[in-house]
Amino acid sequence: MLKYPLILIHGTGAKDNTLFWGRIPKLLKELGINVFYGYTDAWGSIEDNAKLLQLRIEDIIHKTGAEKINLIAHSKGGIDARFLISTLQYGRKIASLTTISTPHHGTLIADYFLNNRTFQSSLAKRTPCFGQNIR
Repeated sequence: MLKYPLILIHGTGAKDNTLFWGRIPKLLKELGINVFYGYTDAWGSIEDNAKLLQLRIEDIIHKTGAEKINLIAHSKGGIDARFLISTLQYGRKIASLTTISTPHHGTLIADYFLNNRTFQSSLAKRTPCFGQNIR
C-alpha cells in the first residue's frame, strides 16, 4: 500500500486512458492505491508538460490532502517528470518517480532524425514538442 497517491504519466503520442495503461490502473486500485492520470499533452514540449504536471499535482494534493505524490512515467513522460523535479525544483512534492522505457540518455532514432534536414523541416512544422527543439 502506498502512503501517497499515484499519478500515471504517458509518453509522446499517447493519451491517458485504460487503452494505453491496460489493466494496470484497475489492478493498482484493487490494491487500495489512489490512482490518477497526469493529463499531459501527447505532443507537448517537456517544459509545457512539466507545468501541466505541476498543476495536476497541486489539484490532487488539494483534493486528497496528501503531502506528496508518487509518479510512474512511461517514455517521454519520464523526461517531463524529471524536468518538473529538477529544473522546476518541484521535488519536495514528489515521494517517488519510477520510469519505464524513458530515454534518459537520448535515443538512436532521435539522433538519426536530427541529422536528417528534410525530416527536421517536416517535423518542426507538424509537432511543436519536437519542432521547437530543432534549429
